[in-house]
Amino acid sequence: GVDVDRNFIPLEEEDYEEIGYNSRMMNELRNMGMIRKALPGLPKPRKIRISSSKYVGSSKSIHFCPPPRFIEFAVIGRSNVGKSSLINALTGNLKLASVSKQPGKTKSINHYLIDDKWYLVDLPGYGYAKVKKTERFGWHKATKQFFMERNTLALVMLLVDSSITPQQIDLDCAYWLGEAQIPFILVFTKTDKKAKKGAPKPAENIKAFTRIMSRDWENVPAYVATSSAKGEGLPELLTYLAQVRELFQNEVRQGFWTQAREREKIKKFGKRPPAKK
Repeated sequence: GVDVDRNFIPLEEEDYEEIGYNSRMMNELRNMGMIRKALPGLPKPRKIRISSSKYVGSSKSIHFCPPPRFIEFAVIGRSNVGKSSLINALTGNLKLASVSKQPGKTKSINHYLIDDKWYLVDLPGYGYAKVKKTERFGWHKATKQFFMERNTLALVMLLVDSSITPQQIDLDCAYWLGEAQIPFILVFTKTDKKAKKGAPKPAENIKAFTRIMSRDWENVPAYVATSSAKGEGLPELLTYLAQVRELFQNEVRQGFWTQAREREKIKKFGKRPPAKK
């Protein structure tokens, strides 16, 4: 699976030319701590910068999704966490995903084709459902189906709002993904947002979130702090996605990825998921 070691190694300038930043911009990014290299244990990325992106379509269920021809990176998060803003910032296409002022707008599986080689997938979120007078974490049906049946899913980006204190529902989501053996990275959003007087700053909220996770996780999953408005953390995240694409392609060529995911499904649910007709 994906290495979850979160210790990033500074990237040498000659290795970073492909991203397209000039020396002045690179120095600014380096001073901000944004210049990053391949995570230990992952392949060196080939293409980091996104050149083209387009909206492909929306699907109510996995059965209506585009054919699984390309690697997929899913984006999930609570309402108003900034999914559309992040998608637009990563691709440099401010009109790609609709930024709505109405929380909970995502009702379908939305596919965006990147560089004609891989997909960004915006998924409906998650919440709590009442079960016998108690609340239990649960997924939108289409999202859970996508996680468990889409073999081209390489990585999930779990977006967490860093401008507020850790929310139990986000922690529950991370735990569910971990237990289901679904590779994911934590993407903290809105790091540029100023905290109200007396409230914790985004950096403090991120530290608190990862501290809570460290109580039960031997290794806290990889994470990156981002600001879609200022571009902070985006080169780091794009580098990580490029690494995972290389890893996924290598494992697909050898047939390891699909086999491993099938074994995990059988182990968790006791039987092989039914094949599509």
